[in-house]
Parts: sequence; structure tokens; C-alpha cells
Amino acid sequence: FWGRLYDLGLARLRRHKLIFDAALSAGDYAQFEFTYFTSSTPCPIQLSGLLYPDYDFKGGRLQDLGNYQTRFDLITFFTAPIEGGWAFGFGWHVSSNQTCIPFIQSLATRVATGEKVEDALLRFSVSCCENHAVRISWWEGLDESLRTKVIERMFLMMHPEIPVPNDYLSVGCEGIANWQYEHVYTTLPKVE
Repeated sequence: FWGRLYDLGLARLRRHKLIFDAALSAGDYAQFEFTYFTSSTPCPIQLSGLLYPDYDFKGGRLQDLGNYQTRFDLITFFTAPIEGGWAFGFGWHVSSNQTCIPFIQSLATRVATGEKVEDALLRFSVSCCENHAVRISWWEGLDESLRTKVIERMFLMMHPEIPVPNDYLSVGCEGIANWQYEHVYTTLPKVE
């Protein structure tokens, strides 16, 4: 069973790699969508990864990852240094628009109704990425109760017997991020 599941996961990644490679080889960058946030404050978390988004930032289902008969849309994410600070970015190929646009729009809607984007992106980071590094001085500077919230979120997401809750991107880890994003850049239309 696990071998078949591994093969299925690898086949899905290969499909997306072929799509990305074809667009990049042709120099057709218009096939890629993006949204990224910039900050001039120090970034205590560095990460990169990819995700088949299952739920959005409002708890709505985007894809049923248990349905092995369908193809899954893929989004990539990363932090990176930029001139004057750093960025937290999301990127995807237009073939994944059906899932990735609503995913990003749900984040925009949450922010437009008062959620701090910093809270949402920290929650996303600790919930969806295993490939990250944390500045030790930032981590040690957090109150013990805040560190516990982060560890509990990571444990929840990797526990083999606890189902992933649909609201994992809409609640939790509030008030921990101590940085601020100043600008957002996107290829998507503005959400009102």
C-alpha cells in the first residue's frame, strides 16, 4: 500500500515538473501566477516548499486529497531576501488556477476583513512546511506559551491519527509573528 501511495505521489509531482519545465524552457513566464508580500523588517523564518492545497484560509475545501482518481493542483511557496528586506511568496502554473486562485483570494478576503496577514502566513508556515529554519534569537525571545502554540500546531499537522481539521489555516498561532509586511504584489485582480 505505502509503495503504491509513494508512486502515486511521485507521479503527481512529475506531472507538475513537466508542466513547469515546458513553460520555463519556452521562456513563457506568462504561464505563472504569483502573489508575494514584502517586508523591511527581519525575517525570523526561512522556508520553501510546495503544497496541494486542501483547504483555504476560511476553512473551505479546495481539493479532496483522499480522491486518488483526480489530479491535484499545486502551489509553491518560499521566503527570499530582496533589496531592502525579504519576501514571502506563492507561485503556481496557470494549470492550477482552479484551486490556487481561490486559495490566495481566501487569504485576501481574511486580510480585508481584519486578519493580520502576518498571523495567517505564520500559521501557514508552521502548518504546511517541514522545510524551514527559524532564527534562534527570535524563537528564544518568544514567551513559552507562544512557543507551545507553535509546537502544538506542528504536532497536530503531523500526527498520523488526528485528521487534518478544515480550519487549520483559519485559526491558531495568532499574535506570534513580530514582523510586518508593507506591500503585496500579485498577478491576480484585487479582491474587494
